[in-house]
Amino acid sequence: MNRQQKQFMKIIKTIDYSRQNWEKFYDFCELTSQSFRVCLSPYHDLVSKDIERIHKKYKKEDITKFDKMLDCMIESLEISYHDFLGDIFQEMELHNKYKGQFFTPYPVCKMMSQMTLGTNIKESFNESGYFTCNDPACGAGATLIAVVDELVSQGHNPSTDVYMVAQDVDQLASYMCYIQLSLCGVAAKIVHGNTLSGEIFSEWYTPVYFLNGWYNKIKIQESKDETNSDSTCV
Repeated sequence: MNRQQKQFMKIIKTIDYSRQNWEKFYDFCELTSQSFRVCLSPYHDLVSKDIERIHKKYKKEDITKFDKMLDCMIESLEISYHDFLGDIFQEMELHNKYKGQFFTPYPVCKMMSQMTLGTNIKESFNESGYFTCNDPACGAGATLIAVVDELVSQGHNPSTDVYMVAQDVDQLASYMCYIQLSLCGVAAKIVHGNTLSGEIFSEWYTPVYFLNGWYNKIKIQESKDETNSDSTCV
C-alpha cells in the first residue's frame, strides 16, 4: 500500500462513525462515478438525483472528505498505474461483505499483459489505428489498467490508441472500474451486467470516450469489419 492509499483509508474511517466502512466505500464509488458521468450523460437530471441522494446521507464535512479521497486517487495514479481501489477493497476486507470476492493482484495482471501483448503492441492495432480490449469479469479493472500500463511503456497514448470494454455483474466493481479507467484517461464502456446470460443493467462511458471522438471511430471500424465479414462469406 502506498502513501496515498493509506491516507485514503485513514480518511474513510473518520467519516460518519455510525456507518460501516463498506457502505462508505460504496457511497464514495457511486458518488464519484455519478459525478464523472453527470456532465456527459444525456440523463443529467436522473444522475443529479443520485448525487443528491448520497449527499443527503452525509454531513457537508464528510462530503468534503470524499473529495479528499478522490484527490488521493488522482495523486497516486499520476505517479504510476496500479489497482488503487482494488487493493484498498482487499486491504480493508470489504470483500467479506460482497460474497468473498477476490481480485487478481496487480503484479499478476501486469505479467499477463506483458505476455499477451508482447513487445510490439502496434501489431495488434486495427486498420483504424487502435486496438480493442475486453474483460468480461473486470472486477476493479486491474487487468485493463495493466494493459494501459504496458501500452504507455511502449510509447503509446491510452487516450487515442485503445478502446476498452469491461463487464461485471457486481455494481460496486463496475463503479470501481469506471472510476479507475476514467482517471487513466482511457476510452471505455463499462457494462454492469451478466456476461454469461447477456443481461445488461446499465452501460457507462468514460469521459475520454466523448472527448476524443471515439463514437465515430468505433462506428467506422464496425462498418469496416462488417464489410470484411461480408466479403469473406462471399
